[in-house]
Amino acid sequence: MRVLLRFTLAFGLASAGMLAGSFSSAAAAVACILLIPGILLCVKKPEIGTILLGLSLGTLWTWGFGMLVMGPAESLAGQTVTVSGTATDYSEPTTYGICVPARIEVDGKTVRALVWLYFEEELEPGDQFTVTAELRSADEGNSFYNRSDGVFLRAYGKGTPEIIKALQTDIRYAPHRIARRMEQTLKRCVPEDAAGFAVALTTGNRAGIRTGQRDLLKITGIYHMLAISGLHLSILTGFVSKLFRRKKTNAAVGIPLCVLYALITGGSVSVVRAAVMQTLVLMAPLCRREADLPTSLGAAGLLLTVQNPWCLFSAALQLSFASVAGIYLFADKLSRLFSGSGEGKQPGILRAAIAAIATTLAASALTVPLMMAYFGRISLIAPVTNLLTVFAVGLCLPGCLFTALAGLLFPAAGQLLGWLTAWPIRYILGVAGILSRVPFAAISTGTGYGVCWVVFLYLILVLLYRTRYARPVAPVCCILLGLIACLFFSVSEYNGFSMTVLDVGQGQCLILSSRGQTMVVDCGGSVGEAAGDLAADRLSEIGEDRIDALILTHFDSDHVSGVEELMSRIRVDKLIIPDTDHQRAEPFERLAREGSCEEIMVDGKTTMNFGDGRIVLFPPVTAEGGNSGLSLLSESESRSVLITGDMDSKQEAALLHQFEIPPVDVLVAGHHGAETSTSELLLKRTAPKIVVISVGRNRYGHPAEETITRIRDAGAVIYRTDLYGTIVLKGA
Repeated sequence: MRVLLRFTLAFGLASAGMLAGSFSSAAAAVACILLIPGILLCVKKPEIGTILLGLSLGTLWTWGFGMLVMGPAESLAGQTVTVSGTATDYSEPTTYGICVPARIEVDGKTVRALVWLYFEEELEPGDQFTVTAELRSADEGNSFYNRSDGVFLRAYGKGTPEIIKALQTDIRYAPHRIARRMEQTLKRCVPEDAAGFAVALTTGNRAGIRTGQRDLLKITGIYHMLAISGLHLSILTGFVSKLFRRKKTNAAVGIPLCVLYALITGGSVSVVRAAVMQTLVLMAPLCRREADLPTSLGAAGLLLTVQNPWCLFSAALQLSFASVAGIYLFADKLSRLFSGSGEGKQPGILRAAIAAIATTLAASALTVPLMMAYFGRISLIAPVTNLLTVFAVGLCLPGCLFTALAGLLFPAAGQLLGWLTAWPIRYILGVAGILSRVPFAAISTGTGYGVCWVVFLYLILVLLYRTRYARPVAPVCCILLGLIACLFFSVSEYNGFSMTVLDVGQGQCLILSSRGQTMVVDCGGSVGEAAGDLAADRLSEIGEDRIDALILTHFDSDHVSGVEELMSRIRVDKLIIPDTDHQRAEPFERLAREGSCEEIMVDGKTTMNFGDGRIVLFPPVTAEGGNSGLSLLSESESRSVLITGDMDSKQEAALLHQFEIPPVDVLVAGHHGAETSTSELLLKRTAPKIVVISVGRNRYGHPAEETITRIRDAGAVIYRTDLYGTIVLKGA
């Protein structure tokens, strides 16, 4: 193992241990003791010496970082004081103002922070502000997201801040301004349907990616294309190498280009890793050395860990380094395995296809466990999608860069280049759209079956690697049979009755399944990903590409915001809506017509067969307005469920008066647990064993303590999506 890589691994291991142990002074003392032996052993036994040296210096550096950088920031948490700050990037709009990354000064201490201000104008890098703010720790609980990004404090402004605008000549913020000009130019020159992808691919800012597009890319395993990384820098430096044949010229142009591009795109861990590695590759011929990937990877890791040890907990860093390590370890072996005895004899297109598949699988070899841990889902269709789309990225990125440059100098030329560049982007999105509809395009690892298959997969791969098995047919068949068994058992669990309450934030989206039939009740929420995408993902994971009915209890945004996205991805046979509020119903009626979907407007009690039971729909019990809408009762052999939408206590009383509502096993709390819903009368008459509350972060105080108390007094068990995430209830 290379010396620098060995040292970096030890350094990182020690840093992670210190971070997990809250900067133990005792560990720092032990590190001081081990430092001298480590230095001495580096000469005689470098294998042991570099490890000891890495452990010692990693421990001491992380301890010092905690004392000098993080400690002062954490000591300010809990105070409400007047702070002076300087914006370090452009602000982002929020519901009540803006959020801006900044350096703030408090009591003579300068700290990086995220600042929320009640101020609607955009702040630019370098703008200064003064405001009274409440200071909190950057990552409350067990989340390390902000710390891994170098942010150690959050500030919530109170009142209107005083603003001093920055001079546009401040060179420190030139990369940010260049990035913003590129984004604005691309949005102006590239057609709207491709502009968000173009901006994300070029600058790394994915805010403009449509929710549906983002989810398609994730399902098909190519969302990584939008994370600025080695792929982008390889394309750029490859273009430079074609312009300049001399190695010195390549390095003189390519290295500054890598550094500038890393600064423009925000300096994320993946782009810094790629920039460091690409720089060392360009420098190697000048130093009369061969480019060594493990050494380059170690150098990048050491640089990132030194500037912020918390970056070790960044999912982006872990995925980036794991993918590169996987490619280094396995790509060539897989390529030779797939080529067989015909290696070097295949046509160019076939060789390129084999290389693309081998690279994708190699990159996945070490990232799959991380994907399981962070996202709970693995894309099975990713090798096919990468094979069909990677070449198009090589066209898109130069096209976007030339479009941005031409758009600044010659707007007409920029418009033409933007129009041309949009076509490969549309191709990528089109392929992702088609392949995302394939049943089981991605599988969930949230179930035991998914985890078992992944473990089985790795056991087979380890066995294959250790025995150097030359014929991959039998192991591949075993892997496929294991996958089929996993999918079979996963789907079979939904043969009986089940209800899935998706975690859509502040909103509601329920999936009911029974004996091969599936219905979705409401589809809206406040999550970053639209509820429609979450519902479509869940359905795809159990092999469903259509649903029998989509039932909307009423038309509030937190119940219907994801309907359009869901209907664009999943075929809906019936759309069932209340026969009320026709003006708000019109957009959904239009969607039904466009999707050749049967529309049913409920104006009276309606009964439908559903699996081994039935669903009873109850019409609105009051006049139009307020929270009037449908309610429904699902009855099966194993479990009964009552869903009342956003009914308040008066409407619940009217429902019980007009219709015979039997006791139920499960009650979905009305109006997300509002104080005015899920009344004592409803709880007494229905006597539920379980009450589910679909709720997220909100400003209404849902669920109300009074409601929680009523439910507990009724003897029901409470499940909340804001506490437990997505909830799945199956028939007894």
